[in-house]
Amino acid sequence: MLKQVLLLSLIISIPLVTLVLAAVYHFSPAYLNNSFVGGFPALLTAFSSLCAIYCVCLIVLAFFINDKNKTLHARHDALAQSHEDVARENKTLSSKVDLLSATREISLIITHEVDFQKILGKSLEIIAQMINSSFEGKVSDDKEEITIFLKDEVSGRLTPQAQRKGTAIVFEDELPAQSVDWRNVNESLEHSRLFFSADGEMLDFTIPLMADRDTVGVLKAKVPASAVASSEDYIKHLQDNLMELARVLALAVKTPMLYNRAITDGLTGLYTKRHLFTELPVYMEISRRHDSKLSFVMFDIDHFKKVNDTYGHLTGDVVLKGVSETLKQTLRATSTAYRYGGEEIAIILPLSSKEDARVFAERLRKKIESQNFVSDAGQKLKVTISLGVAEYSSAMTDFKELISQADTALYRAKQGGRNQSVVI
Repeated sequence: MLKQVLLLSLIISIPLVTLVLAAVYHFSPAYLNNSFVGGFPALLTAFSSLCAIYCVCLIVLAFFINDKNKTLHARHDALAQSHEDVARENKTLSSKVDLLSATREISLIITHEVDFQKILGKSLEIIAQMINSSFEGKVSDDKEEITIFLKDEVSGRLTPQAQRKGTAIVFEDELPAQSVDWRNVNESLEHSRLFFSADGEMLDFTIPLMADRDTVGVLKAKVPASAVASSEDYIKHLQDNLMELARVLALAVKTPMLYNRAITDGLTGLYTKRHLFTELPVYMEISRRHDSKLSFVMFDIDHFKKVNDTYGHLTGDVVLKGVSETLKQTLRATSTAYRYGGEEIAIILPLSSKEDARVFAERLRKKIESQNFVSDAGQKLKVTISLGVAEYSSAMTDFKELISQADTALYRAKQGGRNQSVVI
């Protein structure tokens, strides 16, 4: 702008100076004493007049060009702003697509998985991908930390179930206590609301996992502040995305909870009789196709009615739970146990002959025989069990035949004096 003013001033000053000089000479005595008109003064006057007209034209042209420049600058600014708006809208749409993709992937987990660890592990990976996409890959893998806490249905207490730190995922059994940050976690569960804090290095989002107005846990995500560049828009954007993912994650967590509740006996933690009727035919078909061994065991607690009558039903529940816990500790990873009814329990032993099953039955019987149980009143008592063992045969056309044989063996064990194993 200053250069334009100086140039304009120079253009104006040249004809003006010329005009002034011509006027001074025109009215000077030397000129007035001359009897003729013309010569150099006349040419000078004409030249200065033309320069003045030219200058006026230049001024008009300069104003016209300046006005056009202003218009062009305004259009340029408008286009630049429009470009920024489009870029911002594209980024918003891209973020929404990422969020929808993440929620869809977590929703698919609900459909295809019921195993807690698989659900939690895949969910942590999806959340981490969403965080990284939000910050255009600026998050440092070795600093990012995401933890899922779930509420125990009985005690109501939170326990850390899975944590993703960097690219490694660690589950409850292997999760070191010192690596878990409990800040705001219980408060988020209690008040069912989000807590956000920033300590200069890390941004901390603590979000309740709510499904159908039931808070089933807490999601805690810690992100390096350097990845956000102190932008409030980014923080708000990530916060909204995490809250949406927490809602979907809560459903993903609650679904297997409901499924496990449907197939698991509440008192013993064993599977239900209905689930046995679903799984035993499958095990028998696998055994038939692969020509592998399969055994089935049924047992009940000897004189359990007497335990209830003598010590009360609460003590009976303690005994039943204790026997079930001992059974779980004795089972192999491939074997499953079911509460068949009352104090009667069934066990499926894949890849086991009836001799293998007898060895297992005796080991379980001796463990329970040596165990002490405590009554509701603090009294110590002991119990024994009787067991019946049967092995699957390809001649069996129905799973109930295998159950019937094991039940017959159990009846013989009880008739033979109890606290023993009988094999058919």
